[in-house]
Amino acid sequence: MKRIVAVLIIILFLSAAFSYAHPPKDMKLVYDKATGVLRVEMKHVTTDIIDHRIREIQVSKSGAETQKIKFPKQTSPQGVSEDIPFTAAAGDTIKVKAICNQAGSLEGEVAIPKEKGAASEAKPESIESPQILNQEDAASKSYSAPVKEDKK
Repeated sequence: MKRIVAVLIIILFLSAAFSYAHPPKDMKLVYDKATGVLRVEMKHVTTDIIDHRIREIQVSKSGAETQKIKFPKQTSPQGVSEDIPFTAAAGDTIKVKAICNQAGSLEGEVAIPKEKGAASEAKPESIESPQILNQEDAASKSYSAPVKEDKK
C-alpha cells in the first residue's frame, strides 16, 4: 500500500512539473538584405532561464540546414532575440526552428521575393515576417508563412 501511495505521489509531482513546460511562441523573423543579418525574436516566458529555455535555433536556406545556435541559457525571462549573420538571395526561403529544452518547438519562415525588373521596383531594405502562433491574424504583413508547433 505504501508503494502505491509513493508511486502516485511521484506521478503527481512529475505531471505538475511537465505541465509548466511549453514551446516557444510568437516568432518574428526579419531579414535585412543590406547588412546580411537575420533577426529572430520569439516569446518563451520562463521563471528559470537555465532550466527551462530555448535550447537551440536551427536555420536553413532553401531546404539545406546552414546554422545551429545553441543556448546554455535563455537571453531573457521573456524570450530570445538573436541577430544571425546570414546570406540570402532573391528567391531563397529562410526557415527557422526554435527548440525548447523541455516541451516542443516552433518553426517560422520568410521568403525572399524574386526581384521584378530593377527599374520598375525599388528593393526593400528589409523583409519582415511576423509569426503569430495559432491565430487567424498571423502574417498581416507581406512575406509571411504559417508557424508549426511541435509538442513533445
